[in-house]
Amino acid sequence: MKKKAIVKVLLTLVILLVLLFIFKSGLYIFSSEGNLSQSQRDVLLRTAAYSLETQDVPVGAIVLYNDKVLSTGYNTVQKDSDVAGHAEINAINNAIRQIGFSKFSKLDRSHLILVSTFEPCMMCMGAITEYNIRHTFFMKGKGLWHWLKNDARQLRYELSKKKFSGDVAQDSLFMLHPKYRIQNTN
Repeated sequence: MKKKAIVKVLLTLVILLVLLFIFKSGLYIFSSEGNLSQSQRDVLLRTAAYSLETQDVPVGAIVLYNDKVLSTGYNTVQKDSDVAGHAEINAINNAIRQIGFSKFSKLDRSHLILVSTFEPCMMCMGAITEYNIRHTFFMKGKGLWHWLKNDARQLRYELSKKKFSGDVAQDSLFMLHPKYRIQNTN
C-alpha cells in the first residue's frame, strides 16, 4: 500500500511539473500577429524608445479602448527614481488620469486591451489584474528561466512573510473611508 501511495504522489508531482513547464514556457500561447494596426505599432515602438533617453529599459505599453489608443506609457524607473515606473503601470496610470478613475472603472472590459513591447513582470501583472484589464498582448516574451526564478522568489516571500497583530487598527482605518464603510454596512 505504501508503495502505491508514493507512486501516486510522484506521478502527481511529475504531472504538476509538466503543467508548470507548459505554462511557464508559453507553449500554450498562440501567435497573435496582426492584432495591431501599423499606426498603433508605431506608437508602441516610439513610446518604448523614450525610455532610452534616460537609460531606462526600453519597454513601451499602450492601452487601447475600442481599437483606439487611450494612453501610452514607457519605463521611467531611472528617470523618476520610481520602482513602479514600468511601462504597463505608467500606461494604466495615464489612462486613469486622462479619463478619470470613475470613468475608467466603468469601461467595458471586453474592449480594453493593454499591449506591451515586453511581457509584463509580476508587479505589472498585479496592476493589470487589479484594474481588471482582461486582454494583454506583448511582442517579446520572457523565458522559462525568468519565470522559474520568479517562482522561487515568490515561494521565499510566502515562507518568510509574518503577520502581526493590528486587525482592529486596520479595520478602524478602513471604516474611516466613506466608500469602504458603505460597502461593508450591507
